[in-house]
Amino acid sequence: SGFESYQFRLFEVRLGIKYELTSPLISRLSESQQQLVTEALASPSLLELVERWLSRTPLLTIDDFTFWSDYQSEIKSRHAQEKDKINANAWMTPEEKLERLNQLQQVEDHFNCLFDHDLYHEQIIKGEKKLSQPAIHAALLIYIYRDQPAFHLPYMLLSSLVEIDDLLSSWRYAHILMVQRM
Repeated sequence: SGFESYQFRLFEVRLGIKYELTSPLISRLSESQQQLVTEALASPSLLELVERWLSRTPLLTIDDFTFWSDYQSEIKSRHAQEKDKINANAWMTPEEKLERLNQLQQVEDHFNCLFDHDLYHEQIIKGEKKLSQPAIHAALLIYIYRDQPAFHLPYMLLSSLVEIDDLLSSWRYAHILMVQRM
């Protein structure tokens, strides 16, 4: 099938999916096809190139503006405001308040990981994150300031990459359904 083809493996590897050469999807390929996949694995993927580009993004610090510390302060302030609103809400039961506070704590834990270098590094080691922390910082800067002329094109590029990921996931799902029907 198209999903099992070496061309599809090459496509995935070029995008940034890593395979072990002993993976059944690779080991069943012919020797020449395995060589092509091996060469692709040895060269930088689109994900790696985008990560490098994002890590070099300027404008994270300009004069007295430091995007990341300002962003962190704003997030912490908004979380504190949200906690106050939940606790002050007379219409919510204590159980509802507890549930909302637990949900807010999960969001805070997610953001704390973005702010804490060691926590973020642990998630990279576990495979839960793929981009470096500086790359994530730059991607957030681009997303938040996407309406500024300097960030129009970078935002369009990042949006297109997310769209490729969505379309690839949709294709895989449709392909699995077709195989099941066959």
